Parts: sequence; C-alpha cells; structure tokens
Amino acid sequence: MSKAFDKLSWSFLQKVLRKFDFSEGWIGRVMACLNNNWFSVIINGKSEGYFKSRKGVRQGDPLSPTLFILAEEYLFRGLQQLHNQQPEIAYQSDCSVRVPALGFADDVLIFSSGSKKALTKIMSFLDHYQLVFGQLINREKSSWVTTNRAAPSRCSIIQRAMGFRKGSMPFKYLGIPIFKGKK
Repeated sequence: MSKAFDKLSWSFLQKVLRKFDFSEGWIGRVMACLNNNWFSVIINGKSEGYFKSRKGVRQGDPLSPTLFILAEEYLFRGLQQLHNQQPEIAYQSDCSVRVPALGFADDVLIFSSGSKKALTKIMSFLDHYQLVFGQLINREKSSWVTTNRAAPSRCSIIQRAMGFRKGSMPFKYLGIPIFKGKK
C-alpha cells in the first residue's frame, strides 16, 4: 500500500468497526480520537497556524496500528470470500490448505491460479478496496511472479491484467527469501 496510515478513510473505518460489532459508544470514542487531531507547521522556528486532520491515523499513536489492522481485515476477508465463492481463482498447490493472501503491516502477498478470469476478479476487488478504504496500491513496489515454466503467452496475460512489473523467484518478503522447492 502507498502511505497506508495517511490515507485511511475514517468513514470506512467506522463501517468496519460496526461490522465487527463494536459498541456505538466505543466507536464514538475512537472517532472522537481521530477527529480531534490538529497540526501546526513550524517555519523558521515559528508556528504558522493550525489545520485539522481529515483522514488517516497518526503514526506513533498506539491505537493507530490496531485500527489499521481492523480496517485491513476487510481486504483479507474479501479475498477469502472471493476464493470461497470461486474456487477456480485459488492457487493450486500440493497443500490441502488454500491461502488466498498473506499480510504483514501494509505488505500483502496474494495467491491465485493466474487465469485471466482470476486476475480480473482479483484486480476488480482491489480496485473496489482502494475506492472504499482510501488506500492506493503502490504500483512501483508491486510485482507478480510465476514459475519458471510459465509460457510467455501466460506472462503476457498476467502483465496486461495486473499492470505491475514481473518479479522473479526467489524474492524477499519481510527480509526472508521466498522460493519454490527444496533449497
């Protein structure tokens, strides 16, 4: 995600908190904390007025990561629902457990079959997510990866559907090399 904390939509966060059955009193207190943020710019050592925050959560505030994770849960539940409703979208592995996505903070790995239909559905959901959540996918940092055996025609389909650059295996996720096979 691009500037994940800065772009969090408060109205979307409020809807997510209601979906998770938080009490209206608790939601009201959280929204009061978010709505009561004022900032000042200091130029040449002198404060130049104040302005009110309209979106995002403050970095460094202990409540911010929790709120971000709750709101981001929408992404993971949406991808899970998409995979449950349309199993052909899922990445087929030797493992019996199907994992549609993995995430840590604002980094996300999404798995799929790589078919044109699967990629179109996933990108449609991601577009919806960006719109309602107020987040933007960082296209410069995003990539897609296939096995080395993928046909060039398959890679062209993926490239057109995703609009991200092609990555390669192994790649690092959270500083850990990710690869296929035994190494």
